[in-house]
Amino acid sequence: MTYYPSGGTNWMLLLLIFCSNSFSENLVSVEIAPKVFVFLANNSDFLKDPKQGRSNSGFIIGKRGVIVIDSGTSHQTGVNIINDIKTKTNLPIALVILTHTDKNFVFGSSAFDDLGVKIVAHPNTSKLIKERCPNCLENLVFEHGKKMNNTRLIIPEPLSDQSVSLTKAGIQIDILHFGPAKTSGDLAILHPETGTLFAGGLLSNKYIPDLQGARVNNWLKAIAQIQRLCVNQIVPGYGSIINDTSRLDTPKYIFSLRKKVAEIYKNSKSLIDTIELARLPDFQNWHSYKDHHSKNVQSLYLEVELNDF
Repeated sequence: MTYYPSGGTNWMLLLLIFCSNSFSENLVSVEIAPKVFVFLANNSDFLKDPKQGRSNSGFIIGKRGVIVIDSGTSHQTGVNIINDIKTKTNLPIALVILTHTDKNFVFGSSAFDDLGVKIVAHPNTSKLIKERCPNCLENLVFEHGKKMNNTRLIIPEPLSDQSVSLTKAGIQIDILHFGPAKTSGDLAILHPETGTLFAGGLLSNKYIPDLQGARVNNWLKAIAQIQRLCVNQIVPGYGSIINDTSRLDTPKYIFSLRKKVAEIYKNSKSLIDTIELARLPDFQNWHSYKDHHSKNVQSLYLEVELNDF
């Protein structure tokens, strides 16, 4: 199912206002394991601040085709991914898997849809994309102008709501769902042959995640399950490749912030005071600290307050 941004005359006006925006057509993947490729910082053209998060996507080449994990921020991002894949193999793209609902991971899908490629996600992700992403797309067009040209909202076909093993185009993968975590439909994609895990929204590296709406306890449990997997390397949703699965940044930040917020709350401080006092100097140089940290303080303060009643 495809949705186009609405707005009539206003929509055309927005395109005219922002038509001067530039966009890079170069996106080059890095091979991190045999036949496993990653696009690091594939949203670079959309960053307004160098301290914002850099998102990742990737693909796996099999005997008969290619599986793509996450499609990028825009139609052109998807086109750039496709063009890079063509430099690595003549095999067709067999499947696109979206790991979660994040603007930097889903809006490149229209480029794959134009090729007739099947696009899938967890059922909850499909539902959330249908419900929330039309407004998100219009916001992105307003913010980025022609960088979003030709971008359409594609509703992915729902997968099983449980973890499944799948063989497609000669590629065997495990599609892992640990229950509601960062979002209600988070998926992680494990390629057992190389021990590579695409973690989607579940893990990041030197990046402050957005905790709003998350099931934080479930999220931490999901990370604990990931650490028990046989994994050689992890492609996080944001940040550089993770090679040491025993030292993960995402739970480190969440536990540190939870402890800080709880301590401040016990001293009978208000939410406004807590936002001001709950600074974490050890994390302030991580990407998206400015964008997400204060909102995360608010989310965990409300969690502590709820548990206190």
